[in-house]
Amino acid sequence: MPNVGGTLVYRWGNTGINNEFAFKREGIMDVKEENKLQKITKSPYEKIPVKFNFINNLGALEQVLSYTSTCINTSTGVSTKATIINTDSILAGGTVVSVVVQAGTIGEKHKITVTATTNFGNILEYDCILDVADDLTSSFRKQSGEKKVIQNDFTPVLGTGDSINTFVVSATKMSDGTTASITSFSTKSSPYILTTVSSGISREKYHIRIRIVSTLGYQYEKSVVMEVEDI
Repeated sequence: MPNVGGTLVYRWGNTGINNEFAFKREGIMDVKEENKLQKITKSPYEKIPVKFNFINNLGALEQVLSYTSTCINTSTGVSTKATIINTDSILAGGTVVSVVVQAGTIGEKHKITVTATTNFGNILEYDCILDVADDLTSSFRKQSGEKKVIQNDFTPVLGTGDSINTFVVSATKMSDGTTASITSFSTKSSPYILTTVSSGISREKYHIRIRIVSTLGYQYEKSVVMEVEDI
C-alpha cells in the first residue's frame, strides 16, 4: 500500500531477462510532518490510500480520537471533497488517518487537510497536495519486427494482503490517439502483469496503459511509451 511522504518517484530498470522492464514506485508515502506541504501524484484512473501518520507528534499513550478532512481545488478554492475523497478512517492503533483519493482531472491540484483531535485534547493538522497528472512512467524503443515481453511489477504499490484482482491493457497511437493493435497477449501473475508487444509502424510512438484493480478495491495505473524505429 503506498503511503504518502513526498513526491512519488517512478523508475524503470532493465531486468536483464528477455529485454523486460520492471516498474518501481519508490518512497514511503506517509504524511508525517506538520507545517510542511507534501505532494502526491496520481492519474485520474487511480484510487489510492494516503496515510496521514501523526505518530511523530503524539505522546506516550496518546492517540487520534476524532478527525475532520477537507479537500479544495488549489486554483478555485472550491471544495472537491465529494469528488476526490472516496473514504477516510482512523486505522487500528489510533495514530494514522487513512484517506482514499480518487478521480480528478489532469492538470488539477487539490489540497487535502486532515485535522486530528487526540485523547489528550491536542489538535494536529497535516496537509498534502494531490497533483492529478497523466505521468508517463517510462519509455522504450524497438524495431517493428521485434516482439518483446514487458514485465509490469506492481509490488511497490500493493500493501500487505493485497494483490491484483483484474487488469486491462490498452494501446493508442500518440500521433492521432487511435487504438493500436500492438499488444498481442497479457497475463496476470500477481504482482506482475506480463504484456507482449509486437509490430508497430517505424517512427511512430505508442502509449501503453496497464490498469489494475486490487483485491482491496484500489486502482493503480502504469503508463508507458513505446517508440518504433527501424534501423
